[in-house]
Amino acid sequence: MSKAFSLTPAKTRRYRVTFLGPKGGYHHVNFTFKLNQMVDTKQHISGPRGTAIMQKMHMDGWNVRVVDWYKSTRTGPYGDPNAYLIYRIHKNDVYNHKNVKPGWKIVGEY
Repeated sequence: MSKAFSLTPAKTRRYRVTFLGPKGGYHHVNFTFKLNQMVDTKQHISGPRGTAIMQKMHMDGWNVRVVDWYKSTRTGPYGDPNAYLIYRIHKNDVYNHKNVKPGWKIVGEY
């Protein structure tokens, strides 16, 4: 989980996705993740319902990142975040990208 400071949350963010090559080497490619949802409390993500939703997104082929979001009017990262942002990209968009070679698999997929 990462942190973000801004007046409004970003609609997209760039994250690195790690791949495992057919010969065992690791490769990294940056992708643009789109903002899917803004959640007010951590309980909505880490509770039983939130965990089930995140697992369903993973099973449906979504690569998900969660970001702690603080309004930049605050003096620093003190206390709880204002919201939690869920960014995602579908694995088909990842595998069809021009920089991804045949045989590469996303690390963490089963």
